Amino acid sequence: AEDRVWSYDMQIVLGGSYDTTLSTCAPFETVKSKAQIKSAMLEHMKVYDATADGKDTKLESYVVVAAEPGEVSNYINFADAKTGKQQYLTDSGAVITQKLAKELDIDVGERIKIEVSEENSVYVPVAAIVENYTFHYIYMSPVVYKYVFGVNPAYNYIVANLALENMEAAQKNAFAEELMDVYDISAIAYTSQIQDSLQNILDSISLVVVIMIVCAGLLAFIVLYNLSIINITERLKEIATIKVLGFDDGEVSAYIFRENILLTVIGIVEGIISGVIVHRIVLMMADVDIITYGRNIDFSSFIYSVVLAFGFSMFVNVVLHGKLKKVDMVESLKSIE
Repeated sequence: AEDRVWSYDMQIVLGGSYDTTLSTCAPFETVKSKAQIKSAMLEHMKVYDATADGKDTKLESYVVVAAEPGEVSNYINFADAKTGKQQYLTDSGAVITQKLAKELDIDVGERIKIEVSEENSVYVPVAAIVENYTFHYIYMSPVVYKYVFGVNPAYNYIVANLALENMEAAQKNAFAEELMDVYDISAIAYTSQIQDSLQNILDSISLVVVIMIVCAGLLAFIVLYNLSIINITERLKEIATIKVLGFDDGEVSAYIFRENILLTVIGIVEGIISGVIVHRIVLMMADVDIITYGRNIDFSSFIYSVVLAFGFSMFVNVVLHGKLKKVDMVESLKSIE
């Protein structure tokens, strides 16, 4: 699960808030005792407006406090937004997400302002900026939270990992119903279910991409086919001449279609360069406050684009190879230029 930001299997919403310095959290103890649970951790989470001194921009952000900072890596992957290096939750400051840092123009070592109410605001130093792709988060240790807010965190969420990695959907539903009967547990969400919902959206987008690829391929075929037909029509006498000189069908096709291959290579080079630029422009235009889109293009995408472009070009050559074989040498040589 190291490639995911959230690596926990489930999130449990509590009906109340628990200050564990004053008493134990009964529903948390019950959850931990379940055989289906491998590990669990309490979290405090609440929404505040976050901003920076001298900035008008205010962004709704989730302030999250992990009860056990040393165990956070079991549930959330903190990867540095620039280097990808693993970061940790410490008592030196807050860990904030990349989109929040970008929108507020805040860097490591600076302070982020959290508006508790219209009259009251608190400040917390930024210890790290990490990757994240949806919503804005400010992660703190209990020590930092108490220093900033002046009170102990009251925990209202539980994140947990399941003992079985591949638990069936029916088992998950049955376990969720069992947990819902526990006192003061008000809601349960499995990370896999959220991922499935997002995957369904991505699958719909993928269908649109496939349609665009097919249309682009048809356009490439039509353009290359028409250019080749014009080329062959205008050079019938030349083609007949080289046939008379002893060129076989394969050599004639190679002689004529060399231009198609060169055009395809030029188109691939220009297409890759312009495609990377357009990709970034489109993602920048599609960007919204609470979502960050990945800017990286997988190397396999370049391979697929090259293979498809050459594939369509070769298909045109194969189709027109038959036309070249049927060129009438006598009639072509008799034709008037």
